[in-house]
Amino acid sequence: MNLNFVLSLSIVVVLISTTFGKTYLEGVKGDEDKLLYRRFVKAAGTPLGHAYREIVYPEKGESGGPIITCINATDLSRPTSKKGGKVNLFLGGVNKTFAVLDFKSALSRGLDFDVKIYGH
Repeated sequence: MNLNFVLSLSIVVVLISTTFGKTYLEGVKGDEDKLLYRRFVKAAGTPLGHAYREIVYPEKGESGGPIITCINATDLSRPTSKKGGKVNLFLGGVNKTFAVLDFKSALSRGLDFDVKIYGH
């Protein structure tokens, strides 16, 4: 095999493994911060497909409240699987009163996240 091809393939594998299956963390939880929101995001996987979910804080009907200081989305499947999900902050976030998080599973895998939003 060509050495350049093997090196390129190795880099791609490393990039994929570091993109999926990580804990998403934005901001810093301070001593005075309170847990504002907690949800478990679960979705079954589909063969050759992705699972998608969206979390909106605050939920419909709730008004914006405290300022968000920290968002933590932990991939609970990570200890048992090397192919976890991916989280993106779509809107809002730290120093805002709202957040929209988008979740996407790895190919043919499901989602299993514990999401916590802290603020004051």
